[in-house]
Amino acid sequence: MSQIYTYFKNLFPFFITISLWYLATPIFNPAGILCLIPIFYYCFVTPIKNFAFLGGILCFLIDYRLGIPLFWTFMFCLICAINNLQNIINLSMLERNAFIFFVAFIGLSLLILSLSKFTFLNFFNNIWIFLWICLLYLPTTYVLNRVQKWSIQK
Repeated sequence: MSQIYTYFKNLFPFFITISLWYLATPIFNPAGILCLIPIFYYCFVTPIKNFAFLGGILCFLIDYRLGIPLFWTFMFCLICAINNLQNIINLSMLERNAFIFFVAFIGLSLLILSLSKFTFLNFFNNIWIFLWICLLYLPTTYVLNRVQKWSIQK
C-alpha cells in the first residue's frame, strides 16, 4: 500500500501541472497560464527532479496558445538561470512559499508583455491575470504542500 502513495507523490506534480494547462478558459485561465503556479513551486520552492523539463515544455505550450513566440519559455529559462547562478537566496527557505519572488516574476513578465503591444484592453487584461494568479498562488501552494505531506505520512 505504501508503494501506491509513493507513486501518487511522484506523479501528482506532473498531473496537476498538465491538468491546469489543459483546463484553459478565456477569462480565468487564459492559455493555461495558471500552470505557472505549480511550475514555479515545483521548480524553485520544492524542487523535484526532472520537473524543470516539463516546466519548459508547458511554458512553450502557453506561448503556443497565446501566439507569443517563446516569451514565457524565455522568462522561465531566465529565472532558472538566475536561480541556479546565485547562492544568496534559497527560495525553499522563504516564508509563504516564496510568494514575493513569484509576484516579481509574474509582474515583471506581464509588464514586459503589456508594454510590447500596448493597448488599454491588453493592459487591463494583464492586470486581471496578475491579480488572479497572485490571489491563487498561496491557496494553491498550500494544497500542493499538503498533498505532498499527506502522501509522505501514509
